[in-house]
Amino acid sequence: MSYAQTVYARRDYAGLNDSGMKVAHDRFGNIYVAYNGAVSVGNHDIVVIKYNTALVFQWQKEYISSGNYNDTVAGLVTDKDGNVYVAGTGDG
Repeated sequence: MSYAQTVYARRDYAGLNDSGMKVAHDRFGNIYVAYNGAVSVGNHDIVVIKYNTALVFQWQKEYISSGNYNDTVAGLVTDKDGNVYVAGTGDG
């Protein structure tokens, strides 16, 4: 039996109710993390963060639906050109 070993851990989000984390990487070695986070007051919004190959923060993008609603991340993938695709739902 083999066991996974943590080689790096990092926390760049601050919400107490963040959930639904998805992780993907591209062919260049960049890492993308998507989760449901409280960007706007009282809501869960979709947040995507990119780290480079040295695990240095590159950018953060948010999806906030119109109105005071919750958004939920369902999937995260990249293609061969380095494009990032996020799937999810929005109540608004």
